[in-house]
Amino acid sequence: MRERLEVGWFKFGDAAEAYRAPIQKWLVTAGNTPSIEVVASGSQNHGDGCGDGDGHRIICDMGSGAFDLGQKIMVEMFQKKKRLADTEKERAEKEGGDVSSMSDGSPAKAQQPKYGGSILITHTHWDHIQGLPFFVPLHLPQFDWTIYGPRGIAKSLQETLSGQMQHDYFPIRLGDMGSRTKYRGLCEDIRKGFWLGDDGAPTSIKVTSKYLNHSVLTLGYKLEEFARIPESDKLLSNGNNSDGKNVSNRGVSVAYITDHEPFDHSLAKGGFVDSAINAKFPRLSPTTRMLNFSGRRHPFHDTQYLYSEYSPESGAMSKEFWGHSTVEYVVEVAFYANVKKLLLFHHDPQRKR
Repeated sequence: MRERLEVGWFKFGDAAEAYRAPIQKWLVTAGNTPSIEVVASGSQNHGDGCGDGDGHRIICDMGSGAFDLGQKIMVEMFQKKKRLADTEKERAEKEGGDVSSMSDGSPAKAQQPKYGGSILITHTHWDHIQGLPFFVPLHLPQFDWTIYGPRGIAKSLQETLSGQMQHDYFPIRLGDMGSRTKYRGLCEDIRKGFWLGDDGAPTSIKVTSKYLNHSVLTLGYKLEEFARIPESDKLLSNGNNSDGKNVSNRGVSVAYITDHEPFDHSLAKGGFVDSAINAKFPRLSPTTRMLNFSGRRHPFHDTQYLYSEYSPESGAMSKEFWGHSTVEYVVEVAFYANVKKLLLFHHDPQRKR
């Protein structure tokens, strides 16, 4: 694939572990900047997906692809509302009563499901947040969202995101968007992580985070689905929680690693991993930890450059210190980490076929 990135879709669950791009022409030409949708299986999570049986919705980054993703979610929402209205009407007719409905034919407001989910921002460079103002589900009161991102030093996550929506740049301010939205700043948390969802009603999706090597504070994320929510999130290595009750991991996980440059730039060329791993070379750890950390399943990884584009020998054209990985580096590390399915993305839009 040659996307720069297109909006993507990924679903947890045994039957639908798939990735697709809705606009096929972007498979061979430059497209949108990142906005990846991940949907949990519906058996453990209810009420916030738009499709039948869908569970908690997670969106990784809000690049320009968020506009198309928002349109997809809106279509799903209206389709689900119609299905609910038809079901309620059919039930009422069988019982010989009337169904209370709104002017558009959908069930009464009290019966309306809430939509929304979680948004994970890796960092606040413009290509990863520029789609946020154009993401229609953030403008509607039917949606509840929690936006996560790196915790700032001088500004909060909310203050940073609101910068691009100041009156000089955009007619609607962040605080005037119609959805109910909460913000949570994050630090690196590889061991314990946190559960997505409201404090009183968490989902069975656990998120862990790791700092990446980029020119601004950036987090990589791992999403992991469990068969049920542990009574304690202090999981032991034997798969049991601290209460001694078994916690079953569904075996499905996604790692989202974007905008990351090897700490040791010599690794970008490839041809290093065998001897480096045998020597337990410590500078490999940021990427190998994330790839192993992903459960060796479905890591999305930044591959902005080929080494020929990155190489310091390229002189003024070199992309060294730009904060991105090479294809050679990521593929080789993934191979030695025994990754089952590697998803390369965040390609340079100027790369020729």
